Amino acid sequence: MSQINSVKRSGVGTRMLVLTVSAVALWLILPFALQLSSSITTAQTAPGNSLFAPLTGAPIASVTPVGLGAYIETTFGGTTIRTLHVEVSSVNLPTATQLAVFYKTTNIGTITLDAMRHGSLQLSTSNGGTVPTPIAGDALSVKNGTTTILSGTFSAPPTPTPTPSRTPTPTRTPTPTPAPITHFFAPLTGPAIGGVMPRGLGEYEAQGANRELDVYVSFVNLPENTALAVTVGGVPVGTITLHSHVGNLRLDTEHGGTVPTITGGTPITVKNGATTVLTGIFSNTLPTITPTPTPSGTPTPTPTPTGTPIPARAFAAKLKGTSVVPPVTTEGRGYGFVTLNPAGTEISVRVAYVHLATAATTITINGPAAADANGPVIFTVANTGGTMGITPPQTFAVTTQQVAQIRNGVWYFTIATGGHVTGEIRGQIRSVNRHDDFDGDGISDI
Repeated sequence: MSQINSVKRSGVGTRMLVLTVSAVALWLILPFALQLSSSITTAQTAPGNSLFAPLTGAPIASVTPVGLGAYIETTFGGTTIRTLHVEVSSVNLPTATQLAVFYKTTNIGTITLDAMRHGSLQLSTSNGGTVPTPIAGDALSVKNGTTTILSGTFSAPPTPTPTPSRTPTPTRTPTPTPAPITHFFAPLTGPAIGGVMPRGLGEYEAQGANRELDVYVSFVNLPENTALAVTVGGVPVGTITLHSHVGNLRLDTEHGGTVPTITGGTPITVKNGATTVLTGIFSNTLPTITPTPTPSGTPTPTPTPTGTPIPARAFAAKLKGTSVVPPVTTEGRGYGFVTLNPAGTEISVRVAYVHLATAATTITINGPAAADANGPVIFTVANTGGTMGITPPQTFAVTTQQVAQIRNGVWYFTIATGGHVTGEIRGQIRSVNRHDDFDGDGISDI
């Protein structure tokens, strides 16, 4: 569906927690996080056990924070390794805010928020760390000073019940019919700031009563932590705080955000005080990302930011049923990641998914096609089946034409299942950082 800027969207409950490309620890805990609602209260101390603590909190400036704590024991060669991972997202506080993590009443570490309002803490005995040994019912909380931002209690995931084999029914009538999805996009442009052209994109999605608005900006040549005001249809909707000349604003009614109703022709403005930095108009036309053109005339080097923009090499997709064409009603969710090597000749692919209605049969990369169309299979990603799983890293050779396609956002992931042979969940593959700032890795500048 929409273009992803690193950890674009988040949620625990009906949606998965935001994944960043650098959150390697989440790949470890995801296979165990199929369900988080157990009421088991017995102590969990034997090797191989896992405990999870969904974290919830009150909205901060209309944005509801979410988080997850995971305690896992694994045994290697007779040695038990204990790991505690805590991850938070959508914490609407300034970049670099330090949050204290408490196990019961003991401060066990800190989380530093990045520009996407995301952060994590990982403790492991494998590197000499001190890791508490929680039992079901123990409290976990995250605080900003003395204010509790998120809290929850540990519980054990229930043992999954095997899904009996079922013969797929040739024809199925989906019930209920999902509400239609509305998409609008607003490419943002503005005058150069110190010789650097700012860029941005507004993305709006509505389905039934749920509405989402994401606004991304990059190459905004203003000081670190500058706060930009975002106005949609003449109404202020929030602020973007710059980090390394990049920033975003995300509003989601499903998690307590106030999102205006947007139609074609609705204007959007991003301002620094009284100065307009970027403007755009929403329409239902999917924008095409093209390489930055070489400016005419003799370019004048600018000291900040340094370097020349390099086309992105890191890409991601959020997979869900509503992105399938036509849409599918499912609790299934997934994330896919693609990394292009520096030579532009090979991609590395990894996909994670949970809550599928039936076992995954095929995982493919398809295209070229826009978000509202279907395309042929380009690559098939090996998978282990099941209603949840993580694929191992896999590589595929790509041509120059295919590199141009993925950079223009016309590839997508599809996971097909026995119940949905043409796809149960899907996600358009977008640049993690739409313009990848200056070093081309798509990660370090976010």
